[in-house]
Amino acid sequence: MFRPARAATGNASCRRYNCANRLRLRRPAPPFTVHGARLAPNARDGNEQSPLHRAARYASHKVVIALLNGGAEPNLKDEDSRTPLHLAARYADGESIISLLEQGAKPNAIDVDEKTPLHAAAYAGNSDAIIPLVNKGANLEARDSSSHTPLLAAASEGEAKFIRKLITAYESVDINAKSNHDATALHIAAEAGYADTIEVLAEHGAKLEEKDDRFGSTPLHLAAREGHVGAISSLIGAGANPNARQRSGDTPLHEAASKGHAEAAEVLISLGAKINTQDNSGYTPLHEAALGGDEDTVRILLKHRADPDVRNGKGETPMDLWPVSYEDEGVATPPWPG
Repeated sequence: MFRPARAATGNASCRRYNCANRLRLRRPAPPFTVHGARLAPNARDGNEQSPLHRAARYASHKVVIALLNGGAEPNLKDEDSRTPLHLAARYADGESIISLLEQGAKPNAIDVDEKTPLHAAAYAGNSDAIIPLVNKGANLEARDSSSHTPLLAAASEGEAKFIRKLITAYESVDINAKSNHDATALHIAAEAGYADTIEVLAEHGAKLEEKDDRFGSTPLHLAAREGHVGAISSLIGAGANPNARQRSGDTPLHEAASKGHAEAAEVLISLGAKINTQDNSGYTPLHEAALGGDEDTVRILLKHRADPDVRNGKGETPMDLWPVSYEDEGVATPPWPG
C-alpha cells in the first residue's frame, strides 16, 4: 500500500475522511426514498447508470450514504463501464470517495477507455481524490488506452495543482514516465503550453532534455513548434538548452521559424538561441522562415543578424526559398536587405 511521504498532523484527516463516515455508516438506514416513494437502489436509467452513479456525479454525499446503506451496489458499471467511484473521483470531494471505498468500491476498476478512478480524477484535476484512492490501493502507474498514467493525464489537461499534490504526497510516482510516443509529462505540458504545469514538473525533477521517440524532440522543441511563449520562457528559465538538437539537427528556433511563430522566435533569441545554426540539411532558421513565406519571422531573424547568404546542402540561400507566388500575388514583399 502506498502512503503519503509526509503524514498529516493531528486528527484533521480523521475528521474529514474517516471517523465521521464510519459513524454515519455504522447502522443501516431505512430503504432509500425520494418524496416518500421507495427507490430501487440498483435501478438503471437509459445510460445504464444507477442512483448511486447519479449521486456520485452530483457530489451528494448524504445521498451516497443513504444509497449505500439501502443496498446500492458500489461496483455497477454504466454504458461506458464507469463505476460510481469513477464519477465521484471526477466530481466529488473526499467524503463520497471514502464512503464508496469503505463499502467495497474497487479502486482500480477500468472504464471503456481503460481509465481508473485515479485517471478520472487526474483528467479533471480533482486533487481531493488522490490520497483516499491511493491509500486504498489505486495504482499510481496504471495506463489508460492513451498510454497515460495519472500523472500524464493530469499534464495533458494542465492540472498543476493535482500534479503538485500527487508528486509531493507519493515519492514513488515516476515523474519521467513516458507515453507510447516516448513523451513525458513535461513534453505533454510543453506542447499544450501549460507554463504553470511545466514549472511544477521542473521543480520536482522532470528531465528537461529528455527526447521523444518521433523526432528526438525535447519539451522545448514542442513548445517552440506550437509558439507557446510562456512555456518557452518557463522551460529555459528552469534550465532547458535553447540550442538542443533533434535527430534532424533542428533547434527550437528552427521549429518556431518553420511555423511562422515570430514572437516565439524573438523570445528564443533573447534567451540564448543561436541564430545561424544549420540543421543536417544545411537549413538555418532563416531558411525555414523563408520557405514558409513568413515575413514577420524573416524580419525578426534579420533584425537579429541572421545571415541571408548562408547556403543549405543544395546550395540555396534563404532568399532562393522565398515563394515566388507570394511576390506575384502581392501577398508579401520579400523582406531581404538591399
